Formats: sequence, structure tokens, C-alpha cells
Amino acid sequence: MLDETTYNLSVSNERRNVENAERVITDYKLIRIIGTGTFGKVYLAILNGKSYALKMLHKKKIIELKQIDHIKNEKNILASISHPFIVNLIEAF
Repeated sequence: MLDETTYNLSVSNERRNVENAERVITDYKLIRIIGTGTFGKVYLAILNGKSYALKMLHKKKIIELKQIDHIKNEKNILASISHPFIVNLIEAF
């Protein structure tokens, strides 16, 4: 169970601004697929010599399955937390 100090350090009331409208997928060099799911794939990607896990979602499938709110919630939660055991959301585009 998390103690109150750990919880307070992990969850912030302020959401980080992770949106970057100028970024495009071709900015990254996609190396290989490291995971797949219902709505898309996760790639090992390189940008400026640094490696990232890039999650690419199929918007059409998300809309068809009426999961828009769940995807938005996932992004908002990841933008609001910072913890060493949880993947950090760096950027969304």
C-alpha cells in the first residue's frame, strides 16, 4: 500500500502539457513493434538519438468501439502522474 508521501509525489493536481501539434510520425525512426493491442501497436522508436516507446492508435477502431472517453482518460492520467514504476507520457500528437 502506498503511504501518503509516495502518493502525493506520484499524483499531481496539475496536468502536464504533453500535446505537440508540430510533431509528425515521420520525425521518428520506427525500429520494431514491441507490443500490440485492440486499438493499435507500440513501437520502439528513435528521435534525436534517444529511444522511446511510441503508441500508435487506430482512431477509426476507437470510435467504432465507443472508447473515446477511455482513451482521453488514459492520456490525462498519464499526463498527471510521475512515478518511477509507471511509464511517463512525454508527448502526444
